[in-house]
Amino acid sequence: GAALSVLLFLFGTSAVPAFTRAALLGREDSSIENLTGRVPLWQDSLVYVTKRPLQGYGFGGFWTERHVIEVSDTSPWGPSSAHSIYIDSLLDIGAVGALALILILLLGIKRSISHYRESSAPHFAFAAALLLFCALDGVLDSVISQPVLLPFLCMVVLARLGFRRPPNTEVEGEDGL
Repeated sequence: GAALSVLLFLFGTSAVPAFTRAALLGREDSSIENLTGRVPLWQDSLVYVTKRPLQGYGFGGFWTERHVIEVSDTSPWGPSSAHSIYIDSLLDIGAVGALALILILLLGIKRSISHYRESSAPHFAFAAALLLFCALDGVLDSVISQPVLLPFLCMVVLARLGFRRPPNTEVEGEDGL
């Protein structure tokens, strides 16, 4: 799948028209080049970021009825999020909050990898994989800002990584994660 994605990126969608039709799931108003409408949505959303770059519009405060209608005027569908946790964070909690989100994810990934290298405990590998997935998935989706299982798992993992000693300093017989 990764190799096919790289080939599509390098050679464009004209090389595999059947794959393009399958990837779009029959939607005629979208294309892979604009990430099924995300790029124009991101461009429209970033205009609002420039109006309140540091503080944002408040947690959950941007996607109000007024903003959904304004953004929907240039989009073929009515978005309720920017389909990127990073852009949504810029809109909601500003550059300071978005930077904090990125730092927390990166530090959590780094710490779980270093704990795995020290202890070879598989739960640290799982923690790293989960946080890496959330960081990468956040580019194209805003699911980690919604009240579902994935962000809950991320918060549990981050809390465990942040508030427990590294594995080499823990009490003998105590479980890791």
